[in-house]
Amino acid sequence: MKKYALFFIILLLSISVSAQYKPWTSAKQPLQEIQALKKQIVKPNFRKKDYLVTDFGAVGDGKTKNTEAFRKAIEKCNAEGGGRVVVPEGVFLQEQFI
Repeated sequence: MKKYALFFIILLLSISVSAQYKPWTSAKQPLQEIQALKKQIVKPNFRKKDYLVTDFGAVGDGKTKNTEAFRKAIEKCNAEGGGRVVVPEGVFLQEQFI
C-alpha cells in the first residue's frame, strides 16, 4: 500500500512539473532576449567621494553601537549627490532595521 501511495505522489509531482514547462518557440529566442536585456543595462556612475563612518563618530571596537554614525554618513552622502559610504576594518555594531 505504501508503495502505491509513494508512486502516486511521484506521478502527481511529475505531472505538475511537466505542466509548468514551456518550451521556447525557437532556439534563437533566448539569445535575442538576452541581447535585448543587455542593451537596457546602464553602468551606474558614482561620484568619486568617500564618506568614512569614523568621520561621523563610528567606533570599530565591537562594543559601541554606531547606528547614528551610519545614518549621518548615509544622509550626508545622499544630500551631497552620492558617493561611497566607507566602513574601515573593525567590528562596527549597529541596530538592525526591518
